[in-house]
Amino acid sequence: MDPAGLRGGWTPDTVATPSLARLEVPVGRRGNAGRGALIGAAVGLGLGIACASEDSGVGAVSDEGCAGYVLLSTATGALVGLLIRSDVWAPAVPPSRLPEPVTLLR
Repeated sequence: MDPAGLRGGWTPDTVATPSLARLEVPVGRRGNAGRGALIGAAVGLGLGIACASEDSGVGAVSDEGCAGYVLLSTATGALVGLLIRSDVWAPAVPPSRLPEPVTLLR
């Protein structure tokens, strides 16, 4: 195999079947909008709490502006999560290597 991509891709290789603990194959791709929205909401909540705890003075952000941080980062996280796609993997049965049947000729 060529995991480093030195030859521009993967090359076929063999692995002893008994040494496999499990085998998975890719079955598709999915977006991560939900996970991105959750991460974005957590970041936005942190920014909103930090923003709300600031003393009101020159250059201070209003409460609506602090809430906007939460909404904006949630939407940004969802968008980034939608653009970043992940492989979906499913378990597969490893091939068995049974001996070839022997045909006797007379």
